[in-house]
Amino acid sequence: MSEQSLRDLLRDRAAEVEEADLAGAAWARARRTRQRRVTAVASAAVVAVVASGAAVVATGGGDGPGPTSPTPQTTTPPVPTATAGTGPVPHAVRAGRQHGAEIWWAPEKSAEVALPVRDVDGVPETIDLSAGAPPHRPGMTATAAFTVLAEDGQERVVLLGSDASTYSLDTSRLDPVADEGGNRFVSLGDQGLAPDGRHVFFRQVSSLEVYDLMTGKWTSIDTPDWVAEGARWQIESAAAGLGGEPPAADAATIWVPEVLGEEDGPGTVYRPSGQGLRTDWIAHYDLWEAAGAEPYGPQALDPLGIHLSGFGPATAQQMFPTVELVDPDGARVMGADVVVTRDQSFSNLSVLVLPFGGADGARWNACCPVVGWLGGPETVLLESHGNEWRVLGWDVGTRRLWRVTEVVGWVPGQDSVVGSWAALGPR
Repeated sequence: MSEQSLRDLLRDRAAEVEEADLAGAAWARARRTRQRRVTAVASAAVVAVVASGAAVVATGGGDGPGPTSPTPQTTTPPVPTATAGTGPVPHAVRAGRQHGAEIWWAPEKSAEVALPVRDVDGVPETIDLSAGAPPHRPGMTATAAFTVLAEDGQERVVLLGSDASTYSLDTSRLDPVADEGGNRFVSLGDQGLAPDGRHVFFRQVSSLEVYDLMTGKWTSIDTPDWVAEGARWQIESAAAGLGGEPPAADAATIWVPEVLGEEDGPGTVYRPSGQGLRTDWIAHYDLWEAAGAEPYGPQALDPLGIHLSGFGPATAQQMFPTVELVDPDGARVMGADVVVTRDQSFSNLSVLVLPFGGADGARWNACCPVVGWLGGPETVLLESHGNEWRVLGWDVGTRRLWRVTEVVGWVPGQDSVVGSWAALGPR
């Protein structure tokens, strides 16, 4: 039996055993204490998608298939205790196979604080974006980059260094930026930090401004007006991430679309130095075609957690499905963000549903972009946005959820915040 076959067998067996831990009863208790969206989703938690200047509103209703009943078990494994001593650890609950995918429901956002903490190299338990961080010093690469856009239009950039400390980055050379319709958006996109953490680019109306964290030097790449909004990093070597070999030092390149607003199609590939390499076509992949909506936000490919534009051994991306889903206690729901994971064989499709929840402490629309992977195609990391912003981990295909870090130092309702992540784990 191959290593992969053994891994799949163990995962399937673990999922069967874990299903019997009184999940249904726990879900029912939680349901009685929260506001539910069944035939419609209230619009109180609408958030502007700053990168594109758009807003997402969820509504809907209708009929759909019921969830698959869990397999009865004669014994119940113990439920671990939360580190804060607040009771049983929250976990994902399986809701059966729907629309060709195995569906799991995450607990509501208010339960995240009770999740067990998973340590990730280079990521502290709290990331503080408050003003006043020391200036970035050349020679320090970054694990993450964040932009805070305040109500008064002031923008500050905070880098999470590879030493797990935060640094400010002087971006006074940048101009305020707006799209073709005049909508203001942040200059740092969610795909602005290179996978190796060495370069970060900022979007301008007619250029990309690239900062080299090792040398402290800036490079300007001229672009047609507004297309820089759709720029993203890619790995130059197709073998990187597919064959398990680390990418070469100069493997990270920037793809800039030729057409405004296009997520795929022709574009120009640049080195961070500004050298134009060629015109390259990027294909668009719908990880979950039955969802009736295209994926959005960063796409994360395993192994090595490298952000690729292509398709690989395991891929994850945030989506906003237009199909009706059924939660673990049978309620039909329209309107919830999901994280979709799929392997290269197309035979394993697992979906984590992130319910919005009530008005207080709810997740926002477009809440949950994918950050990357840990431990091979096993744990996917994702952001959970609301009045509190955390990075969570999900052991794909199981009930296990983790709390990785919380991002503080910004004001909900006043500040717009965007984060971009390098590849997590060994580089």
